Amino acid sequence: MDANSRDTETSETIKEDHFSQSAIPSILIALTQYCKADSGIKSIIENNSSSQWLTIILGNKKQSVVGKIASYSEDTPSNVEEKMNPILNTAISMIKDMAEEGKDIQHIKLFLARQRNNILPFLPSSLQMGELLDDATMDDNTHKMGGPFSSIINALGDQFSDGQVTS
Repeated sequence: MDANSRDTETSETIKEDHFSQSAIPSILIALTQYCKADSGIKSIIENNSSSQWLTIILGNKKQSVVGKIASYSEDTPSNVEEKMNPILNTAISMIKDMAEEGKDIQHIKLFLARQRNNILPFLPSSLQMGELLDDATMDDNTHKMGGPFSSIINALGDQFSDGQVTS
C-alpha cells in the first residue's frame, strides 16, 4: 500500500494469487456439483472434449462464473477462461483415472461429495459461487468455520453423505 495515496499496489504476482485463490476452489466446487448426478460422471468418463469442459461443467453459468473470477483477480475474462481450462482438465483427468482403476460411478460420486468440505473453506465468499451455481449452502459461512466443534459437525456430515442430490 502506498502510504501517501492509500492505493494498494496490484502487481502481477498479486493478480495471479487472486486468480488461484478464486479459480481453483470455484472449479472444484462446480465439478462436485456437476458430478452429484450419475449422468455428470458418465459424461466425464465417456467424453474426450478437453477444450469444452468449462462449458460442459458450468453450462449457461460459464460467463457469470468466469466474470466473477476475472473481477476478483483483476484480469480479463478471456485470460481467466484460458487459465481455468488446464485446472479443470487436471481435475477431469483424475476422475477418468479413478474410472480406469475400476472405481464405479457411486464410488467416484461419494469421493467427490466428501471433498466438498475440504474445498469450501478456500472458496472466497465475495464470489458468491453458491448464488451462481444455485446452491446457497456454499455461501453459508458455517461450512467454512474451523475449530473442534465445526470439524466434528463437518466430519459427521461427511459420514452421512452419500453423494445423493437433495432437493
